Amino acid sequence: MQTDILNNFHRLGVTARVLDGKERLALMHGMFHMGDKDKFFFDWKWLPESGLSVKDFIAPTSFSFKTRTFTMGNLYAAMSFLSITASDISDRLLKDFLDMDSSQVVTMHIQSVDQNKAIKTMKRTITELDRSKIEEQKKAVRSGYDMDIIPSDLATYGKDAKALLKELQSQNERMFMVTFLVMSTGRTEQELETNVFRASSLAQKHNCNLRRLDF
Repeated sequence: MQTDILNNFHRLGVTARVLDGKERLALMHGMFHMGDKDKFFFDWKWLPESGLSVKDFIAPTSFSFKTRTFTMGNLYAAMSFLSITASDISDRLLKDFLDMDSSQVVTMHIQSVDQNKAIKTMKRTITELDRSKIEEQKKAVRSGYDMDIIPSDLATYGKDAKALLKELQSQNERMFMVTFLVMSTGRTEQELETNVFRASSLAQKHNCNLRRLDF
């Protein structure tokens, strides 16, 4: 799996390498200490000698959780997830997030869906869309409108769903469950809210929505 992932990144023109345990800790330390100049010091042999755990070497000075905002040390932060409403999105979306001026953490969790399950899911989705289309047509007839006039979103989603089902069945396409998270930060609450607004505007530019998560 490791070799496959590295080869796939290579084909995309991306340089990737595997992190060992200490490097992963250093990465998390960097996330937890974006608001200070705390340096990462760690050696595996220190654990049995000190009785500490790896968490003690990466934790910030404090965590404080409110409803929609939290702090790590002296840095304000907020988590949001990307609601993917566009039928097709470009990798430009990720680049735009990474090009933002503010400090932030972007993570993607990707899980492959079994092919048979994916096909059944799309068939169910198409059935629901067809049911919604019939309901809209009934409403149009009762209101004296042309029954062929249905909401544009419904027509677009129906077309996209059928195209995806065809690709799953005949073109060896795969379906993935994707969770796209953005942790926005700021040195003040006002700066944080400004950065969250900018990230939200960026998502809308790609016909998606960035939704704020509470604690």
